[in-house]
Amino acid sequence: MSHTIFVTAAKLAQAGAQLLQDAGCRVIYMKDPSDAAEVEAVLASEPVDTVISRTVELSACD
Repeated sequence: MSHTIFVTAAKLAQAGAQLLQDAGCRVIYMKDPSDAAEVEAVLASEPVDTVISRTVELSACD
């Protein structure tokens, strides 16, 4: 089973990206790390299993 990881940044360090790739994860990166609306749009439209966030504040989701 592949997991979908949403990263609220444009990229991860190579070591982290490689670890996720080796685990077979699908990774979605933000185009604009300062756009909170993009976070909500991705979370509403994608089956995200995990969020890695250091760039934006996340609100509670239903």
